[in-house]
Amino acid sequence: MKVLVADDDRLVRFTLCHVLREGGHDVIEVADGDTVVAAIELYQPALVLLDLLMPHVTGWEVLEQLRSMPAAPGVVVLSAFVDEPDMLLRHPNVLSVVEKPVELDQLLGLLRDFEQSLLAA
Repeated sequence: MKVLVADDDRLVRFTLCHVLREGGHDVIEVADGDTVVAAIELYQPALVLLDLLMPHVTGWEVLEQLRSMPAAPGVVVLSAFVDEPDMLLRHPNVLSVVEKPVELDQLLGLLRDFEQSLLAA
């Protein structure tokens, strides 16, 4: 499955990308919100792991931009500061909200479930 990792923290990106590649996923990474939508349009990932607090364009702003995309990917929000996860889960593309530090087993389980739902569709 093609996954876009969008996080401004280099260590978080490195760790997530390494684990996902080891799991057989095709991974694209971006370090800021400015490039997320362009990367989605260019690479067409099935899933985006999206940090909310990034410089320039925040994850919140990216989510708003996704509303107007006809074939927007699923999104797993990653953040250490999630005050209102229910509000995020009401967004049509948000599948889950995962608090940082990320529990890798939990994240990999979410990816497996999402990938199975794609295969079943």
